Amino acid sequence: MIMKPSTNDPQVCNKHHTVKKVPRNQTGRDFVVGDVHGAFETLKGAMRHAHFDITKDRLFVVGDLVDRGPGSERVLEFLAQPYVHAIRGNHDDDIANLGLDELKLLGSVNWNGMGWISDVSDDRLLAIKDALSRLPIAMEVDTSRGRVGLVHAEVPIGMDWHTFTTRLEAGDVDCINSALTGRDRLQRQNASGVAGIDRLFVGHTIQWDGVHQLGNVYVHRHRCGVSRDIQGDGRSHHGQPDLPHISAREPSCRSCERHCRRRRNS
Repeated sequence: MIMKPSTNDPQVCNKHHTVKKVPRNQTGRDFVVGDVHGAFETLKGAMRHAHFDITKDRLFVVGDLVDRGPGSERVLEFLAQPYVHAIRGNHDDDIANLGLDELKLLGSVNWNGMGWISDVSDDRLLAIKDALSRLPIAMEVDTSRGRVGLVHAEVPIGMDWHTFTTRLEAGDVDCINSALTGRDRLQRQNASGVAGIDRLFVGHTIQWDGVHQLGNVYVHRHRCGVSRDIQGDGRSHHGQPDLPHISAREPSCRSCERHCRRRRNS
């Protein structure tokens, strides 16, 4: 019987910086993308339609780079790009914390979309594990419209950003689990927001109808793996899936929503 991996070990989570702060982009735009899940080709298409400039724009990823998608093993090359800034999702955390034998067993039965592991050498899998273990659990980005927080799942209801990040750095298991797997805020439709941060972008839970806003929290995950821009005008790009700006006044992505619906119905 295949069991779900155990609760995260705080010592593993604190091996590298748990919270990363990123200074303002002085020359280009900042985009945010939801759970990629190995759909790197789809993401590249969205970047092209957003006229993404790799010399000055930045791409922020709210976790779950691997599993389910056929391109998951390409995560090493993706993370090596200087314009990519990613945080850890629950799928990434599983890969980082499980042993090789466990991963191979789970891959052999395609548990939670891990089937791609069966085609990866031990050396490459170890390199992927190391790269994913280095991802922070939360990120704070300075933008022209204030500070933007990024976390894969959620900040616990009623907890402010400073307390949350402080507890993450201390290895608080409950906060880590909320950051990686929590869905209370969305399930309760709690719009109280998160104090201490201007806006918070999360993924984890699929939103077929586009970005879902709860206070200053934007739930931003599409099954196709593309999302929106956090620091620009939030425009659509020729009816194609586009990337939203972190600083867009209304981070919406209608063309991406249409693209996702087409994929869902195909």
